[in-house]
Amino acid sequence: AEKKRHKVPKPPFFGLKVLEDISREKVFDSINEKALFSMSWGSKLKDKVKREQLLKGEYKPLLKELGDMLIKGNWVDLRAVYGYFRCRRDGEKLLVLDGRGSVLEKIHFGSFPERSVPSLAHYFSEEEDIVAFQAVTVGGEINKLIAELEKLEEYNRMYLIHGLSVQLAEALAGYVHDHIRKELRIPEGAGKRYSPGYPLWKDLADQRKLFKLLRIKENIGIELTEEYQLVPEQSTTAMIVHSALAEY
Repeated sequence: AEKKRHKVPKPPFFGLKVLEDISREKVFDSINEKALFSMSWGSKLKDKVKREQLLKGEYKPLLKELGDMLIKGNWVDLRAVYGYFRCRRDGEKLLVLDGRGSVLEKIHFGSFPERSVPSLAHYFSEEEDIVAFQAVTVGGEINKLIAELEKLEEYNRMYLIHGLSVQLAEALAGYVHDHIRKELRIPEGAGKRYSPGYPLWKDLADQRKLFKLLRIKENIGIELTEEYQLVPEQSTTAMIVHSALAEY
């Protein structure tokens, strides 16, 4: 297992890359419809038949209609930056290094002794290893549309577009994640994605470190509030762990 964990893939470059020419159609097509319809649009009907009718008859055509409208009206501006960095583990910390081996950032992950791998840091080698980070956003225009709909008191449409925009950011994160997997030649299912503020990486303040490493504001225009919230909110950041042992 130790060997499997520490077989280090070779990235095509070190440093940052802004992803150009993101296919909006491809990202829209990869939206998780189940999450959109039940979580964001609230189709929690208990009756299975009625739910199927609602999804097929109403929600699917609505998704197509709203998707076309957002693309044609240029309401989405899909942007992404990602990068590969040398790194090594030091206890519960991940040391992110520059080309000369100097420490750029130290990321301290929590410890979970009850888990088979007690910390995210343990997926990395104490020798030289690599780590990928990514940040994505659907852009700020969509929130102008949402504000406009609120002014017009079109609350239902506002609610639907807001839910769709959140799932679109998630689909874009998946799109970039897959791109990184392909570049590192790691199989689907390996190379898990983790974000600050979630159970295995609790410290939301680590957003600051990702902002510095990826130069997120300069590269794709996301802002970070004093409470470490991303603006626009339909944005995400993440670390991709290449280890085949990584799990949620």
